[in-house]
This record gives sequence, structure tokens and C-alpha cells, in this order.
Amino acid sequence: MPDKPRIAGVVVLYHPDLEQLSQGLASYASGLDLLYVFANAPIAEFPIEANRVEWIHSPDNVGIAGALNEATRRAIDQGFSWLLTMDQDSRFIGDGFSELRGALNLLDPKAALLGPDYLDQGRSAARPRPVNLLIQSGTLVHLPSWQAIGPFDESLFIDGVDHDYCLRARLSGYGVYEWPQARLSHALGDLHPLPSWLFALHRHKKSGISFHKPYREYYEFRNNLWLLRRYGLAFSGWALLRLGYLLLRLFYALSILPERRERLRAIGRGLRAGLGPQTKKALDSAPIS
Repeated sequence: MPDKPRIAGVVVLYHPDLEQLSQGLASYASGLDLLYVFANAPIAEFPIEANRVEWIHSPDNVGIAGALNEATRRAIDQGFSWLLTMDQDSRFIGDGFSELRGALNLLDPKAALLGPDYLDQGRSAARPRPVNLLIQSGTLVHLPSWQAIGPFDESLFIDGVDHDYCLRARLSGYGVYEWPQARLSHALGDLHPLPSWLFALHRHKKSGISFHKPYREYYEFRNNLWLLRRYGLAFSGWALLRLGYLLLRLFYALSILPERRERLRAIGRGLRAGLGPQTKKALDSAPIS
């Protein structure tokens, strides 16, 4: 019988809703051998129910990729083989994390990632199923594979970090897997409600479109354009979907979403940065709040 893998986890905080965070932690923290709590802004420590907790305080916002890389390096140094990466606004449904953890012994030896069904599609499978992409939240990262694939791309800062890592893993010959029996509830910012019939062609239930503050449009457009330039030829189907996504985001900004002027300005900056060279100047001029 294979040895039980040692699993650490990390949750990255940026001005969290503490009640929402507490609900999320209750769905997975007790199943970890160690939980890193990465505060990406000054925050007072508060009690967390987990076997072991290690706080990491960053005086500056280093972004999601920087936080994940720091936690990953610590987990490797402390002898863990897997790292669960969580957002502050995500929670497993029911015993979802136990389900995910239990599927590790069914994985292909060259698996880089194992994640839950974050779209709640109600599917099942006898073995973890290969997928093109996983979102960062709720995903188990195989740490020996991370050492071979390379770290999360800190130049992206936030949006697209998960897409980049999944595509890079696949190009390196590693597998990305989903275990449908594990389900995750993942908040994607605020919700603008719309009639459900507008989403009849979607593969999962939707009741509106999600959106963040206007500054996030900069990262959405800049990072997706950078990724399209990196991976568009190798993953043409993914590239078409991302182009369609950006067009929808532009349409929503023009017609539906609040703070239209600020949102369109952020999109313009993102387009210019995404189509220009990926330079240190472009990174230094990026908004981080």
C-alpha cells in the first residue's frame, strides 16, 4: 500500500471577508498536515482551526504568483509532496477535499495538478480525468513536478497565473487532471444578474456575469494577450476561447458593468501593455491595488 502523501496548503489573503474565509477554511484545513496563511497585505492574525498554521506576512502585495511560489518553496523545504492552493473566497462542497485527497493514489505518475469540479457539473469518473485547464483555487500541485516545470509566473501578478502553469505543464509533458467527485464553490467577484436563458449554450449553470473592480481589467487584458502570444500556436482551441472571452469582457464593459469610464481606461492600458514588449517597465507601471 503506498505511503500517505504529505500535503500542505496555502491560502492567500488580501483584505478578506473573514466570515467567508472561515467557511472556506472549515472545508479543508483539518485535512492538511500544515497550512500556510499568506497575508498579501498588513493584517492582524486571528484564530484558524487547523492542525498546524504558519503565517507568512508580506508588507507589500506581491500578487498571487509570488505568494504561491513562496509557499511552494517552503513546502518543498519541509518535505511535502503536494500543496493545496486556495483563494480566500473558495470552499469545498461537502467532503470535497477528502474526495480530492483520496484520488491522489489513482493519478498517473507524471501528473502535475489535480483539481476539483469547480463548475459543479455533477459528473463522475472512475479515475481522474485529463483536462486542459484548472483554476488555481482548490488545486493540488505536485511539488516534484513544480520543480521540473518551473515556478508560477510572477510577471502575471494575478489573472492568468493558473492558465500559464497548466499550459506550461502540458507542453512539458505533464498531466493536468480533474476529480469530478470533488466539488468546489468559487466566488468570482461581484455578480451582475442576467436571465439564465442568455447562458443556454454554457456547459454549466449561470445566473449572471462576474466582475471585479475596474483595475482588474488591466490584468485580464494584458495577461491574456501575453499568454496568447506564448501559447496561441500550440493550443489553438484554447486561444480561440480566450479571444472570445476578451471580446465578451469588452462588450460587458461597454454595455453592462458599472464604472464604465474607469473600466475602459484599464482595458486600454491592458491592451497596450499586452501588445507591447513584456518589459520591467510594463511590470512597474501595473496597478497592484
